[in-house]
Amino acid sequence: ILPYTPTSSVIQTEVAETFIAISGLSINQTGFIFVGLDATNGFTPSVAQLKQGKNYIGETLTQFVSYYFTAGEAGITKNFSGLTQNTTYTIFITASNSDPSPLAVFTPVSTFTISTNATPYNIT
Repeated sequence: ILPYTPTSSVIQTEVAETFIAISGLSINQTGFIFVGLDATNGFTPSVAQLKQGKNYIGETLTQFVSYYFTAGEAGITKNFSGLTQNTTYTIFITASNSDPSPLAVFTPVSTFTISTNATPYNIT
């Protein structure tokens, strides 16, 4: 039986001055999700680069994490903290089935862009 292509999802995002949280991160089968965050540069890493925590030119992403999910597992929240205020970041996500071999099936890299907030405090 050939594995079917996994799908991943994100339900909600939350943004503050120095963090971005994505909630409901999940996959529709047993497998892996790879999530990276980098300052926006307009280029998406390949699946192979994202799996290694690298951006499109092979440099380390600002933040990277991978998760192993079992079928039916509830979605999780990933907090990206320690970010720079008022900065635009891109989040990259790919998912694979649980096959650890080079024959694993991966989704294309999904992207979404989000910015941290400027400082809301006005000190006088």
